[in-house]
Formats: sequence, C-alpha cells, structure tokens
Amino acid sequence: MEDTLKQILLELKTFKKEVKEDIKELKEGQNELSSRLNNVQDRVGNIENKIEHLTNEVFKTSVRLEDKIDKSLQGLDFKLDKIYVNTDSIAKQFTNTAKQELPTIRSRQIEHSNQLEDHEERISKLEAVE
Repeated sequence: MEDTLKQILLELKTFKKEVKEDIKELKEGQNELSSRLNNVQDRVGNIENKIEHLTNEVFKTSVRLEDKIDKSLQGLDFKLDKIYVNTDSIAKQFTNTAKQELPTIRSRQIEHSNQLEDHEERISKLEAVE
C-alpha cells in the first residue's frame, strides 16, 4: 500500500509539473495574445487618426473649392451684368441713332427714287429721239 501511495504521490507530482507547464504555456500564450492585441489596437488607433486627418483635409478642401466656385460665379455674374449693361447701352444708342437718322435716310431714299425716275425719263426721251 505504501508503494501504491508513493506511486500516486509520484503521479500527482508529475501531474502537478504538467499542470504548471501548461499554466506557464497558457500564460506565455496569453502574453503573446495581449501583445498582439495591443499591436492591433495601436494600428486601429493610427488608422482612426489617419481617417480623422483625411476627413479634415477633405472638409478643408471642399470648403476651399466652394469658396473658389462662389468667387468664380460672382465674377461671372459681374461680367454678365457688365455685358448686359453694355449691350443695353449699345442697343439704346443704335435705336436713338436710327430714330435720328431715319428721316434723313427716308429723304435720301425719296431723292434717289426721284433721280432714278428722272434718269428713266431721260433714257426714254433719248430712245424716242433716236
């Protein structure tokens, strides 16, 4: 019986050693997993920082572009207003000039028509003389 107890004690010691080794391996594995988890968390943190930075840059760029587009549109609006004013002014000048010159043009047209009739009469008379 003493041998049996010694054998059981020996087996318990061996089992204890194996359990200690298993615990040691589990702790090492846990440390390795903790280290990996920390690395992953660091990477995620870095990625989050980069995403935040890029988001801020995109926002700044979009605001700059909107400002630039607004400025360009204001410039175009100003130029279109200027073109409209110039065109309107030219149209009024043309209308005023046409109104002023129309009687002169009509009188010249009548004068030319009269001259044409006179020439036609002379031609007819010359043809009749011949």
